[in-house]
Amino acid sequence: MSKRKADGDDEVTLPLGKKEKKQKKDKKAKEKKQEAKKEDGDTNKSKKAKKDKKDKKDKKEKKDKKEKSKADDDPFGDEPDDGQDDGWVNPFGDDMSDEESTAAPSRPAAKPKAKEKKDKKEKQVGKTSKAKGKKAKNADAEAEALLDAFGEENEEDGDEVQKEADTTDAAEAVPPSQTGDDDAQDAGKTKDHEDFWNEIGEDSEEPPQEKAEVPEPQAVPEVNGTAGTGTEVAADTAPEIPVGPDPALKAKEEEEAQAETDPLQPRVLQLSPEDKKILMSSGQEQLSLLKHCCEADIVVEDKELKMSSERPFVARTAELAARGLLASNTGAPVLLRVLPVAEGNGMDVADLPGASMLDVPGTGGVEPKELRRFGNVVAAFLRAKDQESLKSQKPSMTSVQADLSRQLDLSIGQAVEVRYDHQWFHATVVSFTEHGTVMADYFRVDGSLPDCEGGEIEAGAVDVRAAQTPRPKIRVDSGKLILIGERKARMCARLHAAAQAERRAVATGNANPLYRQGEQTMAEEMLGMPEDGQVPEEEEMGVAVCSFELPPETATGPGLQRLNQAASVTDTVLEVLPGGRKAILCGDFEERQRARALLELLPKVGHYGDIASIPIELQDLTSHLRVPNAAMQAVREKQKDIEMETGSLMLWLPSGSVAPNRQTEHLIPNGAYVEAQYRGAWHNATVVYSSEQSIQISWEYDGSLDEVEPDQVREKDTSNAARAAWLRSHRVMVVLGQEKQRLECLLRVMVASEKPCPGLWSSDDALEEAQIEVLDGHDETDCTYSLEITPLASLDLDSAWFAGPGCVAFAAAERAIPCAMQILGRKLMLAGTEDERSHAKEYLSWVQLSRKGFEHSTVGLRGGGQLDVTDADMRDDVLPALLPEDQAVWITLERIAEIQRETRTFLVFDQGGGSSLETGMRRLLVAGGDDVRRMQAAARVRETQSGLQQAAIRPLGGTEHNVLATEHQ
Repeated sequence: MSKRKADGDDEVTLPLGKKEKKQKKDKKAKEKKQEAKKEDGDTNKSKKAKKDKKDKKDKKEKKDKKEKSKADDDPFGDEPDDGQDDGWVNPFGDDMSDEESTAAPSRPAAKPKAKEKKDKKEKQVGKTSKAKGKKAKNADAEAEALLDAFGEENEEDGDEVQKEADTTDAAEAVPPSQTGDDDAQDAGKTKDHEDFWNEIGEDSEEPPQEKAEVPEPQAVPEVNGTAGTGTEVAADTAPEIPVGPDPALKAKEEEEAQAETDPLQPRVLQLSPEDKKILMSSGQEQLSLLKHCCEADIVVEDKELKMSSERPFVARTAELAARGLLASNTGAPVLLRVLPVAEGNGMDVADLPGASMLDVPGTGGVEPKELRRFGNVVAAFLRAKDQESLKSQKPSMTSVQADLSRQLDLSIGQAVEVRYDHQWFHATVVSFTEHGTVMADYFRVDGSLPDCEGGEIEAGAVDVRAAQTPRPKIRVDSGKLILIGERKARMCARLHAAAQAERRAVATGNANPLYRQGEQTMAEEMLGMPEDGQVPEEEEMGVAVCSFELPPETATGPGLQRLNQAASVTDTVLEVLPGGRKAILCGDFEERQRARALLELLPKVGHYGDIASIPIELQDLTSHLRVPNAAMQAVREKQKDIEMETGSLMLWLPSGSVAPNRQTEHLIPNGAYVEAQYRGAWHNATVVYSSEQSIQISWEYDGSLDEVEPDQVREKDTSNAARAAWLRSHRVMVVLGQEKQRLECLLRVMVASEKPCPGLWSSDDALEEAQIEVLDGHDETDCTYSLEITPLASLDLDSAWFAGPGCVAFAAAERAIPCAMQILGRKLMLAGTEDERSHAKEYLSWVQLSRKGFEHSTVGLRGGGQLDVTDADMRDDVLPALLPEDQAVWITLERIAEIQRETRTFLVFDQGGGSSLETGMRRLLVAGGDDVRRMQAAARVRETQSGLQQAAIRPLGGTEHNVLATEHQ
């Protein structure tokens, strides 16, 4: 026969014929056991009172110690507590934006875990040992009582009862986190759910207060360098895993490294829908940039970007440029298994043709996307991939950790939020501890990894929750910066990045803007420049950088503006370093020579731009123009605006200076009959001798001789007498800049001179001399550009309309071609190549036919007025675009002006060019610029009403031109 015990233990087999005896002995054993428990309870109460008193004292000491440590280490200690527990604060990216990156503040200080864990384990082991010793003593006493009652013949039964008691005590000692669901329902053996949360939610510095007795700990393999503890009862504890590199992961890393560094292997980059959209948007602007930066064959096919080349390492460079281009759009780094190695000062990189590198310090301050403005260059930060195979493998979680993971509904690697000082911070779960806390790493907005292993922070369960807000985007502004593209663009971008890094370091107090004579600045060290700042002899003739001291007067204000003008005029990049006493210049040999000469000249320039002479190094960048004294005031009033619009620099030679290569036909010949001024009145006289400075005359009244200024003499009864008088008294203006910039500046000054001196350059007698003036006295065959002066009447152009409503269209046509042009009186002055001048006249005629008087049309601007370009489909400089009526209505003059300014193109509606348009369709002509800019302008038009309609580009009439069309949703 058998019987099952009430507490749920296994069945016990009884000898036949001894049923009553067994029941009696069971009753006595049970009574004795209850008495023993009662005595233990009284003892436990006294011990618990003492222990509570001691715990309170220890807790107070630890709290004082914690507050003292927190006051020293807490980076947020000086901030007032706003009482908002659920507010979200980014610990690494405050004030971080797409336009400007700032230094990330320190993360919350991690709690000192090592010492706390050690003290906690020692207390836990001591408590567990004492509890087990006491339980063993009670179990032995019960076993002896059973043996006495049953006698020797029932020795076997006594052993059974002792085993039963041991099993019962051990079950009572298991913490709630290690028991099964059935045991958790027993209120006498486990804690309920609320007690469990209260226990694990306590500060990790305090050991959990358990009523159940803790079994003796068992050694567990180290987890990331921190020893854990287990239990003898946890039968499902995972076995130890051998620590060391995983051969499979290591082999995979070696395979990735081999693929990254293969010199001839074609590359294929998988594109996400968003990546492909970025490459193909705005007229394939970024794809075009990528092709200009690399010499590889680059093709987009479906969802892949394919790059290949027969030259070694070219395809590898193209792949890195593509990844860097896409990463720099969001500020993220490019992760590589093998980082490139810079050679020398970093301008060249081993096995990466057309690449340079720069090490940006941790203070950051560099935005890779912003560096594209220096030309065909792509920049991005590089980071090494995590070496997973070189890390020790993490052993499986123990049953305690696994149960805690289930209770918290968290897993290793999960994105969570950790509470620190009433605020929540993004983090990632690293592991769980045996005593109910979570180890996590803070999320870093710069994409860096923590140096410590096992987690940066140890938090209680109540201080960890699943992420409720999206993580901020990773934005990297420091580390290894790689630049790929043309050499000059790379060097200019690299110089700007170094200067930006020094500015950020100075602003954050990590660099000193004051330096001693001969001491290198931070930017010079980053660029690997020689100590004297000069260009090494072997690099003298190529693109290079050099540094030099600046005089105090050019460090700020107007002097600094002159420095920027000097860089624009000489086509160089000039960076003035913090403090304003030193600058770094980038350019080729001739550009550096011209820039240095101009920088030496600027301190000598007078308040009104007066200068004694122009250095010989700048002669190739200068043009001269005679400005009558009567027009000096009008020109000087517009001087700053003209310089800003054209990117040129205007200076004035001393009075009496002569412009080179000019004829002196305007001088009055000897013996000419003239009028001379005497006391405000004009009297007849005869010229005796004429020169640039003065004229000797003989008065008709009495024949006496007199010497007068050239502006006091005018020819009598000649049509150009006034013009000749203006030119006899003039100042020579010197314009510095590139050739096209100088032409634009000269035409604007001529227009400014016409108001006080009508007909100075626009009269019929002045056309030939105006041509000589614009070309600075050189022969037309020796110049790249030439001047054309055409009457507006011959082009059917309305000067009044272009001076008023059509002035915006006139400026857009000038930028789009580009061709320098101005309306001078009733004539149109054009300076450029023959094709540029031809396109300029056509565009002006188009816009006048299309827009003049559109306000009175029933269809408005989109109707095209009287314009009908029949050969638009055949022209290389025009992209026709079809628009549905309900989208064309949104293309206003303001929107057209904005698109023209952004893309440097010319937009005008027409009637369709003789082709039959579908009902409800309009045709927009996108002219000027190059293919890429025209496609960009078409894309901008499509985006005008993207929220209501979706546009698509399709061929028109079987030609290769793209047409912008949309379908109504």
